[in-house]
Amino acid sequence: MGAAVEHRPELGAHAEAYLRRRLAMAAAGALRVVVHHHDLLALPAPRTLGAAA
Repeated sequence: MGAAVEHRPELGAHAEAYLRRRLAMAAAGALRVVVHHHDLLALPAPRTLGAAA
C-alpha cells in the first residue's frame, strides 16, 4: 500500500481503511486466490560423467 500512496497521495486515508479491512478478512480466512495459469518448471537434463560440456 505504501507504494500506491507514494504514487497517489490522495489515496492515503482510503488506502489505510482498505488495508485494515483486507487484513481483517485475511485473519478471518475470508480471502481466496484464483490463478488462471499453470506454472512450468523446465530443468536441464542431468549430466552424466564423461559427457561433453
